[in-house]
Amino acid sequence: MRTMSAAGTTSQIMADKSKNGYWVGFGRGGTKMLAAVFDSSFKPLVRKRKKTRGFEGEKAGLERIVETIRDALDEAKVDPSK
Repeated sequence: MRTMSAAGTTSQIMADKSKNGYWVGFGRGGTKMLAAVFDSSFKPLVRKRKKTRGFEGEKAGLERIVETIRDALDEAKVDPSK
């Protein structure tokens, strides 16, 4: 099991037996959010960090989470279907 921590929150990533594909880790705190893309060996490829902007509301926050993860995948040149 691998753990990635950001801004006081912890996300656990459990390794499967697959040697293919990628993993995405995400953490959100009161002031920032962080998305990271890892290869199948859990080597970090890309990190994207954005301000949380909680004052913008729930819907904007969810959109910002998706945007942060998509930006990380794009920068890592990873097809989300993989």
